[in-house]
Amino acid sequence: MISKKKIVIGIMICLLIGSGIRIYALNKKAERQKKEYFQVNETVEFGRDFNNSSDSIIDGYTVKVLGAELFSMKEFYKNYNLVSEDEELAEDTAVKYYYVVKALFSNEDNEDVEKVGVNLSAMTLVGTDYSAVVNQMSYELINPDMPKGLGFSLLQGTSREVLIPYAIIPDNIAANEKKAYETLKENPPMFQITSYPVKKLIETKWGQKCLFWYNYNVTRSNWELSHSCAIWIDMNAGVL
Repeated sequence: MISKKKIVIGIMICLLIGSGIRIYALNKKAERQKKEYFQVNETVEFGRDFNNSSDSIIDGYTVKVLGAELFSMKEFYKNYNLVSEDEELAEDTAVKYYYVVKALFSNEDNEDVEKVGVNLSAMTLVGTDYSAVVNQMSYELINPDMPKGLGFSLLQGTSREVLIPYAIIPDNIAANEKKAYETLKENPPMFQITSYPVKKLIETKWGQKCLFWYNYNVTRSNWELSHSCAIWIDMNAGVL
């Protein structure tokens, strides 16, 4: 006669085997997840792919990444003519950069304007081993003519260009700020617009362009070379 102890042990073994099979199946499924990669200036369809749930499907919408820029905190305030009452305090925060993606969203063929729209909060910036989410406060500041929040919808047949800022914390990328900058330069993050069933990622290459000019120093009675470097990427797209 089989003892109760052996029965319990048998059940536990079956449960462990079942859990192992389940975990293995989930891992295999994750490995098989399809990924699609796109380039700057390439029009990408959202299709039936989504992020958080199938309720967020925006079939009929498209997006095209026009460019991207990496700013230090001070450069960000200056470039967008922002006034920060706590600018000195902001320098002490963990956020040291803003990575701004310029994108053109279009509603090509979606009639559910009131029910369906773009949700930027679900569109992340993805690196080799890190990710960043949209900073809502900064987004509203540099897109003053857009609705409050990180969502919007478009009338069928219309398009809208938006600036999408991501707050970058160097410690989340590398050991120090310098290495984080080098990582961003050597391996630019990708703009992820959907997660399931297909993960769609758009590249955001960027480089550095410097302007040089001479200023006359009255005290020294000579001309001195000055320069300013703006970090940018492929801004040759036809902007509306």
